[in-house]
Amino acid sequence: MNLIIFLTASLVFGLNSAFYSIISYLIAARMMDTVIAGLNESKSVVIISDKADMIGQALVQRLGRSVTYFEGTGRYSGDKRKAVYSVITRLEEVKLKKIIRHFDPDAFVALANVSELNRGQFIKKGKH
Repeated sequence: MNLIIFLTASLVFGLNSAFYSIISYLIAARMMDTVIAGLNESKSVVIISDKADMIGQALVQRLGRSVTYFEGTGRYSGDKRKAVYSVITRLEEVKLKKIIRHFDPDAFVALANVSELNRGQFIKKGKH
C-alpha cells in the first residue's frame, strides 16, 4: 500500500518529494521500533578466537557481563577452538567490538538480536 502512495506522490509532486517521503517513512519506522523495543534491546554474541579466555575475562571485568565458554572443532581445518558466548545490550555493542579488536582483530564474531530473555541471569553487575 505504501508503495502505491509513494509512486502516486512521485507522479504528482516529483521524484525529490517522493524520495524525501520514503526517507521520512524509514526514519519514523526505525524510531517506532526503538520506542517499542526500548533502549535496552539485547544482543547475543558468539566470539570464536584463539584468545577467547582473555576476551571473556575482559567482558566480565569491563562490561560486567557473564560469559560462557564452549569448545568446537572447525569442519574444514579440524582445529579445536574455544568460543565465548554472552548477552549484551545494544548500547554495549561498541564497547564489545573495541574489546574484541584489542585482543584479536581476526576473531570470528556473530551478533544476533535476542527477542526474549529471562532477566534472572542477565542483570548487570554495576560495571562501566
